[in-house]
Amino acid sequence: MSEGFTFDGEFAVSAHYAMDVAPNPCLELDGLGTVGLPLSDRDARAFMSCEFVHNRDNGTAIWEIPAEKIHFDNPTWEKWIQNTAGPAAVLALTASKTKSVVFSLKRLVLYAPGSRSSRVPYDSAIEVSANTSVGHLMVMLPSRHEGGKSQLRHAGRVKTWDLAQESGRRTSIVAAYWGVNHTQSSLVSGYRLALVYEMIHHPKPGEDRLGLPQMNVVHRNLHNILRSWKDHADAAPQFLLCLLKHQYFKIPTFSAESLTGSDAAIAAHLRPLARQLGFRVLLAHIDFIVTGSACVNEDEDEEYERYDEDENYYDEGDFEDYGEPYEAVELRRIVNLGGIPVDVDLDVEPEDVSKAPANPEYQRPLDQPCTSKVGLRG
Repeated sequence: MSEGFTFDGEFAVSAHYAMDVAPNPCLELDGLGTVGLPLSDRDARAFMSCEFVHNRDNGTAIWEIPAEKIHFDNPTWEKWIQNTAGPAAVLALTASKTKSVVFSLKRLVLYAPGSRSSRVPYDSAIEVSANTSVGHLMVMLPSRHEGGKSQLRHAGRVKTWDLAQESGRRTSIVAAYWGVNHTQSSLVSGYRLALVYEMIHHPKPGEDRLGLPQMNVVHRNLHNILRSWKDHADAAPQFLLCLLKHQYFKIPTFSAESLTGSDAAIAAHLRPLARQLGFRVLLAHIDFIVTGSACVNEDEDEEYERYDEDENYYDEGDFEDYGEPYEAVELRRIVNLGGIPVDVDLDVEPEDVSKAPANPEYQRPLDQPCTSKVGLRG
């Protein structure tokens, strides 16, 4: 079952770049000429009347122009996409560095006021036919507008971003894998201008293809495990403890929304199953405490000789462990997935922590607090 949760990336990410960080692409369109940024109302209206621009799905207030009609007079733009902004998005998606992803421009899209909520446009044929295509990268160029929240959904998880804030003074990026449901609400005012890139991955020898894990089988197995636990309640433990992969600060607002990567995926799959089968899923910070004793073995003459030279005569290397170390576990601030504190009495022993399933690549330092998820039978 753990195979589905080894993916430690994100299904979608966003980033923002100020105008002094993201270069001006110096956008040129066939049949229209130069398009200034931030986008003006005049250029937006001219875009909609350009001969090479077509209205998407007739009457949706969304216009687009294909890649072959788009040109960038600033060569720095393409370098920035391929070497800076694009790789940063891939790193956030995968939680690992890979240099084998390129970004292919597909179209330029203009969203106008009154556009109804719609799925973000992409080439469905690409998703199905090209096994090197792993997702899309949308680059929102500086253009003032209000509304148009982006919502991305996958496997029970939802990400919502309001890209309108400071939209006239920054470049915003949204990247997502294929299979993610990406919708955008209507614009209230202004215009949104977005370049749509396809993310193409050419795996190197020994490198896995990028993409989201298939969770159907994992979800079914997890359901069967919890179902069996519920059906054999008399012989089952009171709770199961699962160590999460990442470290999280002990803050008052800590909740399931604070989780990232594979930790967030675990929470997203457990939440509906727990509700369905009558379990509770809780979060807690764990302090793992190890206390030991040490002694120094030396003869009496050596002791007096060293004492005369220096009052602080013992070095760290002089000490030897004495006896068995004492281990203890303390749970700190148990909360439900919504972050609401929960008063429960749990007797957690160190061996419960050592036996807790966790990511096999994760080694928890003993001197750092870790966060665990505790599943309780309701």
